[in-house]
Amino acid sequence: MYAQVALNAPLQKNILTYLCKDHQLKKGDLVEVPLGRRKEKGVVLSVDSSYQGQYQLKEIAQKIFFFFFFEKELELYQWAAQYYHYPLGKLVFDCLPKIYKKIKPARMIQGENKQFDLELNSELQNCVEQIIKKEGFEQWLIHGVTGSGKSLIFFHLMKEQIEKGNSALLLVPEINLTPQFINFYSRYLNCPIYPYHSQVQGSQKYNSWLEFSKLERPAVVIGARSSLFCPIKNLGMILIDEEHDHSYKQEDRCHFHARDLAIKKAQLLQIPIIMASATPSLESYQRFTQKLTHRYLPLRKRYSNSELPVVEMSEPAGSASAQAPFTSQDIEQCEKALTKGKVIIFINKLGFANFLSCQACNHRFECPNCSVSLTYFKKRNQLECHLCSYHLPKPSSCPNCGCLDLFPVGVGTERVYQIFEKRFPDKKIIRFDRDEVKNHQQLEDKLKEIYSGNFDILIGTQMLAKGHNFKNIELILVLGLDQMLSLPDFRAAERAYQLMTQVLGRAGRFGEKSRVRVLTQRDDEFLADLQNHEFEQFYQRELPWRESLGYPPYQRCVVLHFRGKKILQVKKTSELIRDRIQLSMSGDEILVKGPAPNLIHKHTNEYRYHLLLFSKDLGRLHQLCAQIASSTDLPSGIRMTMDVDPHSF
Repeated sequence: MYAQVALNAPLQKNILTYLCKDHQLKKGDLVEVPLGRRKEKGVVLSVDSSYQGQYQLKEIAQKIFFFFFFEKELELYQWAAQYYHYPLGKLVFDCLPKIYKKIKPARMIQGENKQFDLELNSELQNCVEQIIKKEGFEQWLIHGVTGSGKSLIFFHLMKEQIEKGNSALLLVPEINLTPQFINFYSRYLNCPIYPYHSQVQGSQKYNSWLEFSKLERPAVVIGARSSLFCPIKNLGMILIDEEHDHSYKQEDRCHFHARDLAIKKAQLLQIPIIMASATPSLESYQRFTQKLTHRYLPLRKRYSNSELPVVEMSEPAGSASAQAPFTSQDIEQCEKALTKGKVIIFINKLGFANFLSCQACNHRFECPNCSVSLTYFKKRNQLECHLCSYHLPKPSSCPNCGCLDLFPVGVGTERVYQIFEKRFPDKKIIRFDRDEVKNHQQLEDKLKEIYSGNFDILIGTQMLAKGHNFKNIELILVLGLDQMLSLPDFRAAERAYQLMTQVLGRAGRFGEKSRVRVLTQRDDEFLADLQNHEFEQFYQRELPWRESLGYPPYQRCVVLHFRGKKILQVKKTSELIRDRIQLSMSGDEILVKGPAPNLIHKHTNEYRYHLLLFSKDLGRLHQLCAQIASSTDLPSGIRMTMDVDPHSF
């Protein structure tokens, strides 16, 4: 017998044929095979009784009994490897949990099946009824304002699946959202609930993976994008919270998008997939409002008709102010708000300052390994790179001119904390960011403290922006909008709109009247959309602009990334590939832009360039990518990766 095996190796042609004499193998088995002078793992794609080749074949070393892939699961991997132009065997073993000999029990919370008191209003009930009356593969988009009850719809859909004897998978964009979802759903569902993400211990993930394929009763799995590949027995439904979130896009190894792969998985299994967001991606909004209109479910009002917050604009104070960027009016508004409730301050920057600069010569301290400034952390008294592990103690003088006057530029959560601690010494202030929360236990402890209401002022990054239900929020201050909108990325406005809407949505969720002050120097239609809580105006203005420039969703895009330690070699290689592409094209069906340096040109001592390929014909783009991959011999030290439907450059 002869087996075709996809190898766990970064080879373009990594599917090889092996002889299997003593092993009873079938499609989906994992095996260990000889590859050169070493042994490598692989997955069996097919087993045949004949071999038409002329090579002398090596024999499979052994069968690995820990895992087995069912046909539909393997089809998902095969589709993903082909779509994202990534070695199939490598993808399979990237997604598998590490194998452990000694394993801990799977992390599981048993549902308490308590009585659920909240009733669905007519709008939510209509959504649930429309979804459950359809069987088989269906795609749904719930586009609902923040606090509209999307999680309640998810609950009733899960409950309906469990009563039918099926399991459900809920994808969330951030690990920090899993505790609150698990707490909520475990209280009212009558089934085991499994978390699955990078903070679950390795041996527990391994055991969970084994349990998923053998489930004897319905279960709910809640996890980040990696949970998409879990082999859940009798999976009846996939749900995706915050479907727009760019965290669903993997930026290393295989550049897959979990939302798009989840749609494919639902199609293969012939089950429904429900996506929800207050700010859907432009791709999803355009697809559902123009092509799948009967599967588009808008929710324009909050549950129980609670009011959205009043949004005000405030021009930031100049750097000469001791409390910059906050004005005296901002501080006064905080004082007033604290007499009635709590205050949230959102700033998507860590540290005390964005960087240190010399007063005399304007020298900026930068990372020697990356093309970014070093962030100043005052508490640790050091400068740190947010991309690599480089750090150094805060210098006492400028290395360029010897000046002793080094001043901090920009603000981060640490600086904001200092300002408000000094101004409100009697108030309980909590920071919620990656500098304060470094592991899952710290996350759960911090969320428990926040949800108990044991704070007056909450300062945080985007960790606090998504999905959380905070009570008694009187005021939210928002910093950093102008910087988000100034990024050289055609998705900058979309991402800023999505993040701002999510931040604004933390206010007034329990019926309280609340306000939001956005510190900005802008005055345009974008801010008007935020102030007026426009449901669709941003999309209706942004889509024609994208169409006029030929950006997604009106054209498909692929990015070719080039990286290496020698900048000229990286640049010349990218230019050579561009020239080859242009020579191979017979018409103008593909637009080639670049090469250009990445936004972060140097990352961990590697220089980065990219080429952009645009076309309305996705098939032609895939054909070109396959041609490039099979015919390109890269110089030593240069790596090229392909990113289909990219989210960053």
